[in-house]
Amino acid sequence: MEGSDFQDIDDLCAAKLDQDEAVRIEEIETDLNNRKNHLTTRLQIAKATIKPLREAQIPEGNEAEQFKLEHKKLRDKRDTLIENLTTRQNQIEVDDKNRKKLAAQQKLLEEARKESTIWNRLRLLIGSHDGAKFRRYAQSISLDILIRHANQHLTRLSDRYRIQRRTEEELQIEIEDLHQASVTRPMASLSGGESFLASLALALGLSELAGRNVRIESLFIDEGFGSLDSEVLDLAIGALEGLHQNSKSVGVISHVELLKQRITTQIRVEKLTAGNSTLKIVEG
Repeated sequence: MEGSDFQDIDDLCAAKLDQDEAVRIEEIETDLNNRKNHLTTRLQIAKATIKPLREAQIPEGNEAEQFKLEHKKLRDKRDTLIENLTTRQNQIEVDDKNRKKLAAQQKLLEEARKESTIWNRLRLLIGSHDGAKFRRYAQSISLDILIRHANQHLTRLSDRYRIQRRTEEELQIEIEDLHQASVTRPMASLSGGESFLASLALALGLSELAGRNVRIESLFIDEGFGSLDSEVLDLAIGALEGLHQNSKSVGVISHVELLKQRITTQIRVEKLTAGNSTLKIVEG
């Protein structure tokens, strides 16, 4: 047969495939065509996907591998930072709890300090086992109250002097001279009349002191009025009369004539012969 690889009909028949083999080959061909079509579609999809990436100049080849390495390093670094951040957050939470505990402890400590302050003050007040320090402190309070009352009376008797305690630790008193730039000096430096006024003010102040169950109801003054001028004497007598009006008993021993005129109830001592004397009550 001209133009053919077969010599004759017998050769052609001999070369003809078996029917089953032909079907198998057709199936293979169909499968290959299907796979080709599928791969062609995937290739087109891949090209469509790659195109915008290339347009965006996404790294390729070695550059892409380098990019992956850098990306892995950054991801590892990010993971490390997240781990450190978690650790710091845990530390902050622990610190907050510790701060709250510390604040609570400080509050308790402050309360303990306040209580300790009270006990320290009591310790300073009570002092030694014999109570001398506490007794001195109580006496200083009474003395301050007495001085305050005494100065209220002294203000009415004289505008020059004021009584004050020498120091907070002492139970001694001194006089303040307002006419001499408020200089302070001992009570002993006062003249007879000035000393009497200060003593009278202290006595009047003492009469106003009151305990829980005891009041000072009586006051006795022995002389001293003779050294006062008439104006101050009148003020002193007026102060004593004020005490009498407040239901206090006031006894005065004096030879001053003005007192004899102002005091209504008197006990007079009259001298008799041979050194004898007699008492006489006079109602004014």
